[in-house]
This record gives sequence, C-alpha cells and structure tokens, in this order.
Amino acid sequence: MPTKPKDRNGPKGIYYLGTNSTGINILAQKVWVEGNTLNVLDRGNCKPIYDQSRKAINGSWVCTIGQLTLGPRDFCWSRISASSLQQWSVSKWVTLENGTASTQPWGSKDVWSCKSGFKAPSLEVRITEAAERWYRWKVNGETQEPFRVTFQN
Repeated sequence: MPTKPKDRNGPKGIYYLGTNSTGINILAQKVWVEGNTLNVLDRGNCKPIYDQSRKAINGSWVCTIGQLTLGPRDFCWSRISASSLQQWSVSKWVTLENGTASTQPWGSKDVWSCKSGFKAPSLEVRITEAAERWYRWKVNGETQEPFRVTFQN
C-alpha cells in the first residue's frame, strides 16, 4: 500500500525536496520569479563567509544580487583623503569608481561598523547575475589586501 505524501508545509516554510528540514520558501527567491530579472528596487546584502567554528574567514564574502554596498575586508581609517574600488579583470586590476567614507562600509551593522571617529571606504554597486569576483581597495594611495565576493541569487 502506498504511503501518504508528506505535508510539505513546515512551521516556517516549505520542506526542502521532501526532507524534514524546513526553511524559507525557495520558490519565492529571485531565481524563480519573473525570469530572474531585477528591478531598480532589488536590494542585495552581504555577509562574511564563516569557517566550521563560526569564525569569519578574512577576505571571503557572500552577497545576494541586486543593488548593494561593498566595503573593505576588515579595516577602518581615522582619515580618508581618497579611495577607489578595483576589480580583477582579465589578468589586471581595473578601477571601478571612487568610494565614499562611511561608518557602515558594507551598508549594515549586521556585518561590521567602524568605531567612533573612524571610517572605511564604501561603494554602491549593482550586480545582476551570479558570479565570483575579486576586489581590492586603494585608500590614501595605498593598495589594500584583495577580497573575494561570491554573488548569488
């Protein structure tokens, strides 16, 4: 006798592919909606990537696609006279745009923020497709350590 199908609605969302683990409704994610097109209001967000002990891995970030803010790896300055964001592209660093000084360089206190009196470079970018990219900041004429950002839907 066949068994009754599982109820796919869990307390917080849909069961993933017939498992007993619940989570967000992945069918409502951007990748499934309207041919994966982004409108002007789509906001992305970024979080550091953690290792197994929940310690942030320096230089590795995961961001959703959309309009989002990129900052430096993990450092703030007492004075910023100039900053620019560079992206690794076909075997060389290409300058994208000048940054602005911010106390919340990644656009959210959930990531990290600068202490009082300090700022970090920040730049809003619009990413429309999943990709892995390398960036680095040039601050006050000095090149900073590169960092990797994985953009996903």
